[in-house]
Amino acid sequence: MMLHLQTVPARNGLIWVRHGLKVVQRQPFALIGLFSLTMLVWTLLSLTVVGSLVTVASVPLVCLGFMLASHQVLQSHTPTVSVFTQPLQLTPERRKAQLLLGLLSVVLSVVISQISIWVAGGAMDQLADMAKSGTQPDPVAVVAVMTDPRMVQATMTFFGLLTLVSIPLWHAPALIHWGGQGVIQSLFSSTLGVWRNKGAFFVSGLAWTLLTFACSMVVSLVAALLGSPVLATLLQVPVFFVLFTAFLCSLYFTFIDCFMFGAPKDLPVPPARKGGTPDGGNISSLIGTADGGPAGTNTPAPQPDQAASPTSPSAPSATDSASPSNAWGPTDRPSESGPAWHDDRPPTSEPVEPPAPAPQPNIDDSKPR
Repeated sequence: MMLHLQTVPARNGLIWVRHGLKVVQRQPFALIGLFSLTMLVWTLLSLTVVGSLVTVASVPLVCLGFMLASHQVLQSHTPTVSVFTQPLQLTPERRKAQLLLGLLSVVLSVVISQISIWVAGGAMDQLADMAKSGTQPDPVAVVAVMTDPRMVQATMTFFGLLTLVSIPLWHAPALIHWGGQGVIQSLFSSTLGVWRNKGAFFVSGLAWTLLTFACSMVVSLVAALLGSPVLATLLQVPVFFVLFTAFLCSLYFTFIDCFMFGAPKDLPVPPARKGGTPDGGNISSLIGTADGGPAGTNTPAPQPDQAASPTSPSAPSATDSASPSNAWGPTDRPSESGPAWHDDRPPTSEPVEPPAPAPQPNIDDSKPR
């Protein structure tokens, strides 16, 4: 697939938030169900140390799965749990890269945790002793430990390092899946994409924070008016599920805005599917054009490599257990050769006409030379 590293204005961060919410609005039960299932599996895995490591390793794959789910919703399809396994059903190179990316996530999370524990010092030990006591800890003592300067520094260190680590990992799964990049190249490309669009990412993060805070305030206010503190807890859970699901769906639009033809300004309702595979259509006809115009224009979406044969690495075999094109995302066949970067100009929005053939001389073979 041709990937174009783009720079978008800061206001596009609000577009990502709005599109994430709209995608959830189209398929609320399917998408929230996928997130609920993910949280259930993560909760069960977190009961053991090995399961906790597996949970961390699966985060990049889960994020990519929700990006694939968003793409399927835009094509009037209902996403299923298969979106989490489709990235592992492509070429062996992509599968190995995705697994290495998960392993890297585990290593980085362990390093961040150990650094934070070292910064906290004895405050972390006191908190652990309270948790292991088996009795209800004194609220005053818990507050004293949590407000300890060492604990505050450890918390700031943890989230600061987590933010730095999330930058190279942000687009890396999608760059491996759709761009055919290796682990190192995808980490570098993701860092470059986030840095060049840091204004949009800042606006998006601020919008999600304010939206979460506003929803929490509304839920607390309703519970206070009804005189039921338990109701606030019961309402905050589904609100959190909806917001976090929308956030995961918005990752798809951050990717196409930074590396492809750009996120559209609006999401028109796609036409009803008449058959075919989930990804058989042109994505530009479903979510708009490269410049944010309405759907139905003649602006082409990025096209896959037409030279890929059924036996080439970039095309799935006939015995592939995945759906024929459901796992490919924005285009039916990503190019195995990796992306072509065009930092100095935006992607071409008009089809290029082939050059006219050169005129041939008029030679009469019947005449002797």
